[in-house]
Formats: sequence, structure tokens, C-alpha cells
Amino acid sequence: MSSSISKKDALKWLVAIVIPAIIWLMPLSETFTAQIRLYLVITVFAIAAMIMNLLPNMLVAIILPTLYAATGLAPLGTAFSAYSGNFFWMVIGALFLGGIMNETGVLTRISYIIIRKLGGSFSGAVWAVFASTLIVSVVTFGMGWIVAVPVVLGVIKALKLEKGREAGLICFAGITGAIDCAVILYSPSTCGILDSIIQEFLPGYTMNIFTSLIYCWPVIFFCIAVIAIILWKYKRDLKKHPEQTSAAPVTKQYFTEQLTAMGPMSADEKKTMAVFCIILIMYILSAFLGWSSTYYFMLLPYLTFLPVVGCKDKAMTALKNLNFNGVFFASSCVGIGSVGTAVGFSTWLSSVATPMVSGSGPLLTCVLVLVIIVLGHFVMTPTAMYTALGSTFSKIAVMVGMSPVSAMILMRYAGNIIFLPHQTSGYLLLFGLGYWPMKDLVRDLAFKSIVFFIGFVVIIYPYWSLLGLL
Repeated sequence: MSSSISKKDALKWLVAIVIPAIIWLMPLSETFTAQIRLYLVITVFAIAAMIMNLLPNMLVAIILPTLYAATGLAPLGTAFSAYSGNFFWMVIGALFLGGIMNETGVLTRISYIIIRKLGGSFSGAVWAVFASTLIVSVVTFGMGWIVAVPVVLGVIKALKLEKGREAGLICFAGITGAIDCAVILYSPSTCGILDSIIQEFLPGYTMNIFTSLIYCWPVIFFCIAVIAIILWKYKRDLKKHPEQTSAAPVTKQYFTEQLTAMGPMSADEKKTMAVFCIILIMYILSAFLGWSSTYYFMLLPYLTFLPVVGCKDKAMTALKNLNFNGVFFASSCVGIGSVGTAVGFSTWLSSVATPMVSGSGPLLTCVLVLVIIVLGHFVMTPTAMYTALGSTFSKIAVMVGMSPVSAMILMRYAGNIIFLPHQTSGYLLLFGLGYWPMKDLVRDLAFKSIVFFIGFVVIIYPYWSLLGLL
């Protein structure tokens, strides 16, 4: 038996090989070392394989860190650092919590109630997810992306969606509310890093709970506009091809009937809802009391295995159905940033960025900084970007008459201009659930990023000028 490859797949493989080959032919320099070049070759190939679905995500998750270690770019501990860090175990806890809440039915019940309140339509479901995850992000001080998983999963299950456009829209609305809108919120961890950089130029400066809101409030309207336009296009396409929908009937009457059929809230539903509320309360308190929020999702969801206070049978089912493929894929992608820092990619990027931005006017400086951060974000985490480039961009901002605060807020804003799921943990996690097709995800992110880029130039930059930041 022989296997053949289509012309389309052959072209994809050609692209995935040619682009890394071109990078391999780039000349070395004092800053662009052989290690950085090899790192880019391996990373770009893995990203291409992911984008074009050339290899299963689980296989990419295994190959990527293994190649980093096997080629000597980083020791095993660094290449697989995400697996020993809090991200891997927090994601498992979050997915398990979503799974157990789904098994007991409480996610479905909550989703029915929220969707019915917003009119009982599919559009109402999308806006319900956006509003819910935005509220979660507000009360968790920008950490809503991990708490949003049960919300998104609940609506997908309530609508009986399979992988496809509708499920992707639910994921997009949820993560937009949880992540993109979080740029207007005070995040103790993020703002602490930014404050330390700004204080090099403005001693004693600290952001308060309103700083990001004052500077970036238009982002809320950018997000609403993006979702509204994507929904409009979805409805228009659906009229032309009604057979493409996989959603259950979405009317207010339908959800009322479903709620009635579920009957009163069961003891297991109450128990899992209590666990969710405990985690949420702990997240909120940790921001005020200085507690570490690392262990809440790593420990508390498993209370459901305990006798009397838990629901062991449903918890066991949720554990068996856990999407470990998505967890491993997300964690390996997080490792891209760790290895990039280890090989000196951030130092090289800083050396390239400085001459490009120096000597420009405020508007061109901001645009160039946005572009550099967007490119760097393909292989660096936001925290690594702040650490590697924050001081450099702040110095440049001061040189052209801008406030260093504007440089840091701009870096945080640029974190929303992304094109692939591996660039941000929340998008990666939602993609890893397996409901959001890659082609839809890339298209949605590209459109949102264009809106954010244009929105900065047309609205935020003039607004910052009025505030005296530029």
C-alpha cells in the first residue's frame, strides 16, 4: 500500500522547510550567534507545523523541547521548564475544574441561565461569554484567562457544539473578555515589573488601580467592535450556507425548556459550584493580602475527590476525559520563551531595535515599538519582553520627549496584537481545548490585531497626546 501527498500538503511542507532554511543561511554576527540562528530555525519550523496542521499538536509538544535540548541550545531543565513551573499544573487544575463542573451539570445550568437572560440567541451566547469573562477578569485583577475556561466550556457544552466556527466564536469572545480587556486592569504582578523599569527614570513612581484604565479604556470598545463585526460576518455567511451550522436550536423557549428538564440543582452541582467560588474568592483576596495564587488551581479542584464534600465518581470521569494533549502542547509552547532568553534572543532583538527606533518622532517611535514587540512576541513571553526591552524603550521614549510610562503602557498594549495561539497563554489554553479550528483562530486574531493597531494610531495616540504622555 502506498501513500500519496496532495499538492496542497506538499506546498505546506515546502514552506515549513524553506523558511527555516533561509534563516539558516543568514550570516552570523557578534550579536546574531549560531545558537540564536539554530533556535530560530527550530522554533519557526515548529510554528509552521502548528499553523498548517502538518503534525499533531501532541507531536509538536514532544519534538520542540526535545530538539532544544538535543541540539545543546538549553539543558533539559530549561527546555522542559514549563512542566516544572506553575503553568502546567495550573492548566491541568483549570481544565479538571471545568470538566467536573461539566460532569455535574452546573456549567450547563449557569450557561442556560445567562444565555436566556441575553435573549436566547447564539449572538446572545457570544455576548454572554464576553461579559462573563470580562467580569471574572475584573474581580481576579487580570487573571481571568484561567478562570474563564469553565465559562467557555460550559457554553460550548450547553449549545452542544463540536469543533467548528460556532465553538471558535465562543472561545474568541471568552478570551477577548478575559485577556484583551485585561490591559485596562491593574495586575499586581505585571504592574510591579513595569513600575521597577519606570522607576529608573521616575523614582518613586507606582501605577495605581486606575492607571491602565485611564490610559487604555478604548480597548473595551475595540473588543466590542471586533466581536460585533465577526458576528455580523458569521451571520451573513450562515445565510448563504445554513447547512454549515452545528449549533443546537437557540431560542429563549429552548433554554427555558432545558432548564425545566434539569430540575432543581443537585447536591453535586452545589459542591462543584462551591469549589469554584472558593477559588474565585481566594484569587480576589490574594491581590490584597499578597498571597501566592499559584496553588489554588493546583490543589483546590481536587477537593471533589474527597468523601462527603466531593463527588468522586463524576470527578473520576472528568479526570479520565481531561485533554492532556492540549496541556502538553500549551506547556511546550510556553517553553519557547524560556529557551529564547537562555540563548540570548532578547539581547539580539534589543540590539536590532535600538538603532531602528532612535531618532524617530513620537508617533513613528510608537509604531516602530509596536512592530518590534509584535515580532519579538512570536518567540518571547510578555514578561521576557518587559525585562529585555523595557529599559531600552523607556530610554528611547525619554530621548524623543515621551514619558517612560507611555513606553511601558505601550508594551503592555502591544501584547494584545498577536497572530498565533502560542504567543499568549490564554489563547493557547483555549485553542488546546480542541474546539477552535486553527484557520478560524488565525483569521480572528489577525483581524483583531489590525483593529488594535489602527485603533492605537487613530484613537489612543491622539488621546495620549492630550494627556501629556507624548
